[in-house]
Amino acid sequence: KFGVIFKNKFSLKILSEENPALSEIYEKIQYHPRCYLAEELNSDPSETIAASDLVISASFTSPTIEALCSKKKAIYYAANNKFRGTYYDQIPYFVAHDYSELKEMVDYWLNKMTPKEFEGFLNQYIRGEIDPHLDGKAITRFRTKLVEK
Repeated sequence: KFGVIFKNKFSLKILSEENPALSEIYEKIQYHPRCYLAEELNSDPSETIAASDLVISASFTSPTIEALCSKKKAIYYAANNKFRGTYYDQIPYFVAHDYSELKEMVDYWLNKMTPKEFEGFLNQYIRGEIDPHLDGKAITRFRTKLVEK
């Protein structure tokens, strides 16, 4: 069994006003026994990432990259199937385009990928290409550089 931490970008109130049909869906998520709905005002994305075994975010938003740079497993879900062939789509088992691919990738990342394979993934696709350090401190280094100037 598993649980889901759902971290939305905008408040449920704003999302529900824009699309009233979402209210019922969010309510089901909020009261499901294996789901935790983190409101953006009460939770830090970094805390959500830290509490996760696998981060799944919309393509191509920052939480997936932030997670990988902190050595946490993460993938993108391009549910609209628009991003086939793009840069990140070239990375194996990294961008799911439909539900069946998502299901397959979740199983791979959580149940089949060994720690050694994950380290190899990070070294081949993330270290140097996206972040040379993979220590989760990129924003700290960026802030330090801003102060130095």
